[in-house]
Amino acid sequence: MRWTLRILAFFLVAWAAFMVSPFVALYGLARAAAARDWPRIEERVQIKALRIFLAKQVVAEYLRRHGRVQEPGGFGQNVAISAGASFVDPIVAQLVTPEAILGLLEAKVPVSLAGPSATGVAGERALAGSLRALAQTWVRSETRGFFTILVPFPAGRPREEQFRLQLHLAGATWRVTGIELPQAVVRRLVDGLPDPAA
Repeated sequence: MRWTLRILAFFLVAWAAFMVSPFVALYGLARAAAARDWPRIEERVQIKALRIFLAKQVVAEYLRRHGRVQEPGGFGQNVAISAGASFVDPIVAQLVTPEAILGLLEAKVPVSLAGPSATGVAGERALAGSLRALAQTWVRSETRGFFTILVPFPAGRPREEQFRLQLHLAGATWRVTGIELPQAVVRRLVDGLPDPAA
């Protein structure tokens, strides 16, 4: 009976540690973003995965706008991504620079891409702040399967204006694999792309 209780206690502690680990990773990322510490952020971001994630959002909106609606992850969208989606490369390249990623973590998009109305509120640190503020953000997060979590931020903004950080467990580390942009921002990004009918 004693061994059974010990094993149960071990699994409960392990489960609690697993449940808290994404929050700890998010807190570390928030501190690194607040300090604008790029080397620490780079350890927590899968740049290649983030690039693909952002490109898919732009391609999906581009296809929708020009009457070529595809299901998310559909064949047409995947072909566009795998082919390099050269028409979105200039946009995505500007979104995955160190400075732009730091901006995205503050709910800001480069002015050169989406204009001043798409940037964050002056002085706002979307992921930074007290543990209490971060906990409020964490409560609004949602899981996608066992190893992926979406965290909306900044917590005080309406849902349609929020960015959504995707954290994925790789090995023993939670890393950023995507940032969902507000739809209004994606639309402004697509505004700068050429019309295929032109």
